[in-house]
Amino acid sequence: MQQVQVILSPEIGMSVEEFVTAWNTSEKYHQLAQADTIDTQLRQFDSMQMAAIILTFALGVGTGVVTDFAKDAVEDFIGQYLPKPPPEVKVVTQADGTTIIIITVKP
Repeated sequence: MQQVQVILSPEIGMSVEEFVTAWNTSEKYHQLAQADTIDTQLRQFDSMQMAAIILTFALGVGTGVVTDFAKDAVEDFIGQYLPKPPPEVKVVTQADGTTIIIITVKP
């Protein structure tokens, strides 16, 4: 299993709990990954506090494939719940190999 962290900007207007509930109750997305909250729910990115979620993918493929797959799935999922403009989805790989998907509102 591979985990990907999802970070939600406050401008998204969706709480961690709303994201996790919507993801896990969606047949389409829950089949892809299990969403859970992270103990430390606020992360510091670009001088902003953002809420964090962990997605666990049960895929037996390489990390790069999971990252691309996760980014596309999260972007599609968020796009269904947010009004226009579409969110900006950025992928960051940290030095320890942790993949983080950051979701913000395009300026």
